[in-house]
Amino acid sequence: MWTDGTNFYDKNHCDYQAGWRDATPEEVAKYEAGRTAEQTEKEANDLRDKAMLDGVEYQGSMISLTDVDGNGMLQVKAAFEMGLSETTIHFKNGTKLPMTAANFSAFALWFVTERNRFFV
Repeated sequence: MWTDGTNFYDKNHCDYQAGWRDATPEEVAKYEAGRTAEQTEKEANDLRDKAMLDGVEYQGSMISLTDVDGNGMLQVKAAFEMGLSETTIHFKNGTKLPMTAANFSAFALWFVTERNRFFV
């Protein structure tokens, strides 16, 4: 944050902060600390999202673990429950993984275990 002697400006977003004209140094510090925490959280979420899209190795394939992939897994599960015997799962990162009904349960357990690591 910087001031022109009368008004405060946010250095990260160049937002005009006329309301901060009479702010105490403590109020300014609290504001900056809040922005830093907010920015840090966004950066952490961006890194997590990138790692989930990049994926984790499974039997030589990089399997992305995004919410889109999770929804796809539910659709594949339903298809196998309705009698489909094999399919190819397409992941958000471009990976295509052939899957059979017989090995889906083990793969699905691996998938949810790996995806869960991003949230615990």
